[in-house]
Amino acid sequence: MADNEDEWLTTREAAKLLGRPVGTLIDWRGRSLGPTYYKYGKVRYLRSDVMAFRMSIRAEKAAA
Repeated sequence: MADNEDEWLTTREAAKLLGRPVGTLIDWRGRSLGPTYYKYGKVRYLRSDVMAFRMSIRAEKAAA
């Protein structure tokens, strides 16, 4: 796939892209925070959702 924005990621892969521990993503899911996730037996994230969330964090830091 040339454009991998819709690639499915594991929690570990999403955490790596965000530079956060896996436990942080697990905590965020429990508190309805963080990037959108999908649960089809296992939790998965779309790369595009993780990247959009990452950009939103950067925008918040820049505005502060």
